[in-house]
Amino acid sequence: MNAQQPRKRQQVQVSLLIIALGILLLIAQLTGLWFWGLFLLALVFLGSYFFVHNYNALVPGGILAGMWVGFALNTLWQNLPGSMQTALFLIPFGLGFALIWVLDRIYTRQNNWWPLVPAVLIVVSGLAIAVGGIALNLIQLVGNWWPLAVIGAGGYALFKAARGESLELKWPWVNEQQRRLQ
Repeated sequence: MNAQQPRKRQQVQVSLLIIALGILLLIAQLTGLWFWGLFLLALVFLGSYFFVHNYNALVPGGILAGMWVGFALNTLWQNLPGSMQTALFLIPFGLGFALIWVLDRIYTRQNNWWPLVPAVLIVVSGLAIAVGGIALNLIQLVGNWWPLAVIGAGGYALFKAARGESLELKWPWVNEQQRRLQ
């Protein structure tokens, strides 16, 4: 058996799955059942991660799963004030990013921690909106003044350069790209 055949068969299976998914999503859209189409799409991406072993499927799967839970909670509790509905969407949405990290950590034992950054930012924002008061004021303050962090990072890089030290980025996707180029 040619080594290319299993890969080609897998590609054909995934292609047929995508076509079937597109048909189901079209039906969901035309019948007003987009909510379940989103659920199905999240499941397909998460399933692809486990069956095809493609990290690129896990990212949209986790995000869509978090969005679906947020929409589901908003559908269940439609009578809540607007700010609570926003929080009720943001918190599960952020947890969808955390799901990316959790599933990949369990499945591959790797520590691709980047999804925790948006997870924390989104969940904290959702909690601040839910709590209101000083928590919301603090989030608004950070939202107004976050460019100071960028200025500080540039200043740190300039300081390291002035001392003749190299600046090594510790971001997982940057390090992965550097390994691939070597």
